[in-house]
Amino acid sequence: MKVAACQLPDVRNDSARAMSLIVAHTLEAERQGANLVCFPECFLQGYGTRAEHVANVAIDLSSSAFEDVCHSLESLNPTVVFGLIEKERGKFYNSALAI
Repeated sequence: MKVAACQLPDVRNDSARAMSLIVAHTLEAERQGANLVCFPECFLQGYGTRAEHVANVAIDLSSSAFEDVCHSLESLNPTVVFGLIEKERGKFYNSALAI
């Protein structure tokens, strides 16, 4: 198994930009034979610990917004692991997903 680790600059408050980076770097890693591609903690929304930031950007995994994230990744062959700020029943989590 070949693993790619992508340490990229923080993209804060721009999930669309973060997703485009995830897709582009995963495609490049796949071209180089990677089976697993890993991205940083909280990469989807940017790493921030202020309560206001967390509340504004957190994503519920049952939402249409998260469906869009999954849809963006469905054409990729490697397993992609990325961090995000998750919201579930009023609580927030620093989560990592493997898709």
